[in-house]
Amino acid sequence: MQILPRLTDSFLGREKELGRLRKFFLRQHLFVIKGIGGIGKTTFALAFLEELKKQKPKKNILWIECHEGWRLENLLLEIDSWLKEAGDMSFSSWLKGDKKDIKEGILFLIDILNKKEFILFADDFHLVQDENIKLFLSLLNTYLNARIVFISREDIPSSPFEKLDIFEEKLEGLPVNVAVNLLKDLLDLHKLSHQPDNKNLLRIAEKVAGHPLLLKLTASLIIARSLDLEEIFSEKAPREIEDYLFSNVLNKFSSNERRILEVLALSDIPIAEDAIKTMLKIKDIKEITAILQRKFLLDRDASGNIFIHQLIAQYMANSMAEELKMSLHRKLGKYFEKIGLSQEAFSQFLEGKELLKASRILAGSASKMYRHGQYELLVEDSNKLEKVLPGINPRILIAKARALYILGKWEQSLSILHRMENIITDRALLAELFTSIAFVYHYRGNMEKAVAFYEKSLKLFKSSSASRSIVSCLNNMALICSLRGEISRSRKYLQRSFEISSRENNMELLAHALMVKGCMHNAAGEYEESIQAVEEALKLTSNRTSVRFTSETRRQMGIAYFGLGKLDEAKNIFEENLLESKKVGHTLATGFSLLYIGIIAWEKGEYREAMEALTAASSNFIGQGSLVNDARTHYYIALNHIDEGREEIAITILENSLETVK
Repeated sequence: MQILPRLTDSFLGREKELGRLRKFFLRQHLFVIKGIGGIGKTTFALAFLEELKKQKPKKNILWIECHEGWRLENLLLEIDSWLKEAGDMSFSSWLKGDKKDIKEGILFLIDILNKKEFILFADDFHLVQDENIKLFLSLLNTYLNARIVFISREDIPSSPFEKLDIFEEKLEGLPVNVAVNLLKDLLDLHKLSHQPDNKNLLRIAEKVAGHPLLLKLTASLIIARSLDLEEIFSEKAPREIEDYLFSNVLNKFSSNERRILEVLALSDIPIAEDAIKTMLKIKDIKEITAILQRKFLLDRDASGNIFIHQLIAQYMANSMAEELKMSLHRKLGKYFEKIGLSQEAFSQFLEGKELLKASRILAGSASKMYRHGQYELLVEDSNKLEKVLPGINPRILIAKARALYILGKWEQSLSILHRMENIITDRALLAELFTSIAFVYHYRGNMEKAVAFYEKSLKLFKSSSASRSIVSCLNNMALICSLRGEISRSRKYLQRSFEISSRENNMELLAHALMVKGCMHNAAGEYEESIQAVEEALKLTSNRTSVRFTSETRRQMGIAYFGLGKLDEAKNIFEENLLESKKVGHTLATGFSLLYIGIIAWEKGEYREAMEALTAASSNFIGQGSLVNDARTHYYIALNHIDEGREEIAITILENSLETVK
């Protein structure tokens, strides 16, 4: 059963804002509740959720709490788990394997949400940092018939045009009269004899600018008889008042209360109560957390895990001794590792200076991060570790180098890989290194070096059972041979690849072999056969396809249609590939898409469009250091100039291109 968050009993005011939201809720589909930390965004959203629960089945209302470091994938996984709990169709099959067509996945989700008219709340949406967020929001804006409410400290990344269809409510501090009533209600619960008079309550509300969290902390201090009104009323800046309230509240803690809040202050995500009990060896954990919750110092998510407000977390972290911080980071690292949250465990061990543990975790997850398209995060984590740990695990460096060449940073990638040639002694790891070097040279256009390193890899792999790596080498060798016109040799490599893939009954390996087969048919001018091969490749992988594989396979299909003279069909494929490759940062695929869009435009006599696409492709290839592909692009630029009567310019371009190829 789904457990939706509980609305705080101290919710007051915001009737004007709630009225606006009610008014537009039936007209709009996307909503943003925005405001600074602690201003009451979540409470406001929960108040509206309570109204909706009276009108809608509970299971049709989903509440997602986003966390630090989340990417779009994390948000989709969380939504999927809620859908399963609601007993509705999920999209787990799309999420299981390597990253596929992200647009397809988002549209799949939208279709599910639309069918049952789900209402989704995404709290702390500003924490989701991903290059695909703009695409996500754009598709929601276009196709969503259900409703999604984003709760965020920041503007969501939509264009001015898209924002015309998004309802936005920016929350400010509570009006003074509402703030005073909130203070009164909180204090009346305790029947205080020492309650400030209305005049002083009014001055307090004005001093904290109606900020709900600061009002609650002030009430907590009044109840504890530890608020110096003159200190509050003195000419302090807003930040000083905030620090004053935090320091006074925190000074009243018991030892165990402080220990619990210190752990929570260093965690980016809520933690299970029992986990804190184990970490800190505190027996009466439930009683203490209940007290802290009554003091407005911690709260619970929908699963009952506990967390503290980010403003309090920042204050506590800044006031902690460094040794204590490191000790708590290590405990949190062990906890996150135990429950399988490798990214969180890595970050905590790194902060706790447990560098070998951080290295072990990153080494174990690096390949998965690469397969899932988390290239920038992988490079970022590797860089963090390298700064503090000499002799970083070679597996991490290989994965980092692979991520770098996908991001178009060829020189950095090769520099890392070549440095490791004389360091690695393990045969299997050395073979993996050679394969990575070969792949970089392959897609940089240096086929001689690529072949040499692929052959080195195959020799080392003979004594191992690394079928995936062997098939990868064979497929790439076949691809190179087909591009050289050595069709017979290409067929031999492919035959070995199919034999291994069939023996292993591995559909993913078979799909890759079929994609290469399509390339081979294209090189031989067998375009119908190519289309048949790549279509079969896409069917085999369906829900397990990576973006990179899909892009390459569709490229072969586009080339086949181009070869058959079906220029419009080919253009559609390359334009779609261009959009997808830009979204995931696959720079090489972006370059090839631009190249073929330019070639098709040239074939159709659309010279201006051709020049724009080819010039963009050239810039892309030069940025990656892919000089051979750039030379190929300039060949078509020269042809474009010839057709427009600029033969002298064309001759100069061709001469320069020939010099580059040499």
